[in-house]
Amino acid sequence: MLHTGKERDSETGFSYFGARYYDSDILTGWLSVDPMADKYPSLSPYAYCAWNPIRLVDPDGEFPIGVHKETVMIAFLGSNLDSHAKDKIIYGAGIHSDVLHAPFSSIHLDNLCGFDNIKERYESAIADYNNNFMNCDYIAAGMNLHTIADFYAHSNYVDLYSQYASANGLSMDINEIPTFSKIKDDDNFREFVNANGGLRTGTFSILGWLSEKLFNIPPKEGSHSLVNLDDEFSPNGKQPYSSNAKEPTKYAVARALAQREINNLVNGENQ
Repeated sequence: MLHTGKERDSETGFSYFGARYYDSDILTGWLSVDPMADKYPSLSPYAYCAWNPIRLVDPDGEFPIGVHKETVMIAFLGSNLDSHAKDKIIYGAGIHSDVLHAPFSSIHLDNLCGFDNIKERYESAIADYNNNFMNCDYIAAGMNLHTIADFYAHSNYVDLYSQYASANGLSMDINEIPTFSKIKDDDNFREFVNANGGLRTGTFSILGWLSEKLFNIPPKEGSHSLVNLDDEFSPNGKQPYSSNAKEPTKYAVARALAQREINNLVNGENQ
């Protein structure tokens, strides 16, 4: 079993995903055209995970499925929005943000420091989503949803709220942890955060990431890698949310909060 998580076929030497075969020894990987290639004309039909296996997974060989895409799809279940508009929003939140705009820190809420600074950027993303959705600019609206979700995965909010809840005897239940929209104007929380290192998002750079992955150079303080909760198997993501090992992982909390916030936005309940 290799990094794709699939068993290698003993007869062909390739990994079988269901829709097609994968060869880890060649640059492109896939040995046949993506059956969903017509939906992504800007990408090679042989590209594995749209050239971005760090942020995306492709469990069956049909097309890359990112966490953002799945989160937005869930939020729009039962929505009366037509399928063409939904597809644009999902594309904006997934491929458009994570592949075509992967290095843009403004979209992924990286490289930010300070409660007020991050709060302003977060509120701006919500306002931009509402405006873009009303103006039928659905790809941009999807990108805004990506930014909002990345707050939970790329910041230390989950860690700070865990400390705040523990210090104040508050529930640690995953269903009772407030979204940032619900607590960002709470002066007590703000004061606690500022007194305990401050709210920040990870600092991301392509060179830094390559140094960590290719040369095993330890990440610098404040690195995106040290706060990243995009992946349930990342060192930080698989840690328990609290000192109680039975509590959900930090990744599970970050994903649940992002899902709840996006659900509220889609249903107009975030105000």
